[in-house]
Amino acid sequence: MTKYGVISDIHGNFPALNEVYKTLMVEHDVDEVVCCGDVVGILGWPLHTVHKIDGVCEHVVCGNHDARVRDDFGDRPEFPAADDEAKLVNENLTDGALELVNSWPQRVETDDFIMAHSWPQRTIDPEESLTGQVKHDLGVEPRHAPRAGKYADGKYVFLGHTHRQFEQSVDKFQGQSGHIVNPGSVGVPWHEPAEYAVVDTKTDDVLLESVEYDTDCVEEQFDYWNEKIGLKTW
Repeated sequence: MTKYGVISDIHGNFPALNEVYKTLMVEHDVDEVVCCGDVVGILGWPLHTVHKIDGVCEHVVCGNHDARVRDDFGDRPEFPAADDEAKLVNENLTDGALELVNSWPQRVETDDFIMAHSWPQRTIDPEESLTGQVKHDLGVEPRHAPRAGKYADGKYVFLGHTHRQFEQSVDKFQGQSGHIVNPGSVGVPWHEPAEYAVVDTKTDDVLLESVEYDTDCVEEQFDYWNEKIGLKTW
């Protein structure tokens, strides 16, 4: 039996990630931390965030923002802001950090949980682009629980992508069992509390939590990056 700290959608917000991790370890005493993807992004600290996630997370899956800087998913985003973000993030990652991002799978399954960024059945052909496949994928909302729950098989399903924090049992749907859990977003919006979830497989308790952190330095970094990218693209 394991108590998991579940996080997602950091988007380069290193200060928020640090506060969430400290809270998970000190206040919740979790056994493992897992991440549902979108580690990198526009919020200024891609290198620090990648190395922090690599150091503290037992499992990490690749999100669509992570895919934009990967070697094996070469399609560029269709809209200028995303393309500019990908280029800027890439410029601020070392070869070692890029190697880590390239190593993250699209789906993880253990005895306790299934984890993906958007949908639990998502698998990626190595010759196709993740960004291309999820281009119009808005992720799993509570109303989609019956569709996502058929893949749960009695386990927890950890998903991100929507930045919408929720937990829903699928036991009431015929032939299904398990829980869909979206921990919300650690990093976006940066001016709101950082969200996370705690899942205790011994007690079957799911906590949906958030924590305040100092956003001043994030605002400064966000403004700096936006100046480099150009506000017109946003």
